[in-house]
Amino acid sequence: MSYFSAVESQLDDFAAKYPEFSRREAGLIRLIRAVDRQITDHANNNLRQFGLTLTEYNVLTMLDARGSGMSISELVKRTGEKPSNTTRLTDLLVKKNLLVREVSDKDRRVWLVKISKDGKALMKKMLPVINEQLSQLFQGFDDAQYQALYSNLHSLLNTSDRDSL
Repeated sequence: MSYFSAVESQLDDFAAKYPEFSRREAGLIRLIRAVDRQITDHANNNLRQFGLTLTEYNVLTMLDARGSGMSISELVKRTGEKPSNTTRLTDLLVKKNLLVREVSDKDRRVWLVKISKDGKALMKKMLPVINEQLSQLFQGFDDAQYQALYSNLHSLLNTSDRDSL
């Protein structure tokens, strides 16, 4: 029995005991979480060869795209990580020489983190590996399936983002 078959069996048992339980919705949420966990695990395994985690990679991509750097508070908003974890991540990436810290030209009280030359070089090395993983993940999806999945997940995100939940 696969991991997710066991989850579905547990949900079926719970729904049998509590008929009012929203089995269909709970099953879909568990499926989304299982897919997320599996994708994250595969990404972390691929990134390990570069000495990074998926979260560290995401920070590097955000800073590489920006170019001009970001404050820690802006990184917190973009990553969804807690401030303490974002600080820890940036400290680690600075120690690995993948990021640099600079004082903001606009506000001398604000420190910005920027991707370093070493960080940019590592990004170029990682992109083929990441692109291959993404291609494999979505192989077999035609454009209509991809767009439907994207649209449905966005709808779910917007629904779950409401304060009323």
